[in-house]
Amino acid sequence: MADFTLAREKVEEVFDYPVLITQFSDGSEQRRLAHAGKIISFHVVSPALTSTGYAAYRSHFVGQTGPLTAFNFVNPNDGLTYSCRYEPGSFRTRFAGGYRVCEFDFVVVNL
Repeated sequence: MADFTLAREKVEEVFDYPVLITQFSDGSEQRRLAHAGKIISFHVVSPALTSTGYAAYRSHFVGQTGPLTAFNFVNPNDGLTYSCRYEPGSFRTRFAGGYRVCEFDFVVVNL
């Protein structure tokens, strides 16, 4: 069950693998996985928010103490629930035309 239930205008899923690259003086390189797991993160954009809507987003961020505490998030792309944390320094708010828009990143933990 999701702990993050606020409306989203856009959710981008970023899927990657932790590859270490060693480059040699002759221009060749060696690539290997840092670990067997994959990396999943999400870039989330809110819809246009009134002051009340903005307060709900800010309250969730503060309630998690930013990136300190994990929470459940349902990925709309695959319908699966992931344990996530806010990416440090990613929570941003833009004010224009009388509305606010929040953008932030989640990183999946415990894959």
